[in-house]
Amino acid sequence: MAARHKVDPPRHDQHHPDAFWRAAVFLEECVLLRPLPARNEFFGYSVAIAYLEASEERVDTKFELWRELIHQIRALRLDSYEIAERLRSWRAQ
Repeated sequence: MAARHKVDPPRHDQHHPDAFWRAAVFLEECVLLRPLPARNEFFGYSVAIAYLEASEERVDTKFELWRELIHQIRALRLDSYEIAERLRSWRAQ
């Protein structure tokens, strides 16, 4: 999972990836690649929140918000940039 974090994102309009994009990739990869035998979605949720908190960013952690996001990721309706935008919109004040 961490291999995607060694390089900057491939988009030309985003020169420096932020913590939200990186957390989004962790979440997306846990949901889609299913690296664990069970509970991948919950693991992805936990890792994304922990990564953001380690980066001194806070987001709303109500699982109901995240559950809908996870369903959209699983249905391939969002890419990592759209997931990151959603996470940014949940930034705690």
